[in-house]
Amino acid sequence: MQITREVSLKDAVEIIQGFLDHLSDGSVAVGDNEVKLDHMVTIEFEIQSTTNELELEFEIKWKVPKPAAAPASSGRASGGSSASSAGGQSSSSAASEAATPASVGAGS
Repeated sequence: MQITREVSLKDAVEIIQGFLDHLSDGSVAVGDNEVKLDHMVTIEFEIQSTTNELELEFEIKWKVPKPAAAPASSGRASGGSSASSAGGQSSSSAASEAATPASVGAGS
């Protein structure tokens, strides 16, 4: 999710300070989306310029932990005339391990 607003520099600093306050607690919210950050992050600073615009970008990336694998269920065959029993298999889709950036960008 990305939110873009034109605000004064003073207001931009206050918004960024709000992000910093939450980041120190290990989470940040953009709109209705709140994410938790890992202890180790990668931080990136970037300045881009075009003929009519400058952009200063701060970006924080971290790895999303893999979900814990579900324990394998052991199916027990009950007695009967059949010599073998097919056990049920369950599969679950794992969440992707993509980094989720929390970025704050300012442009003029």
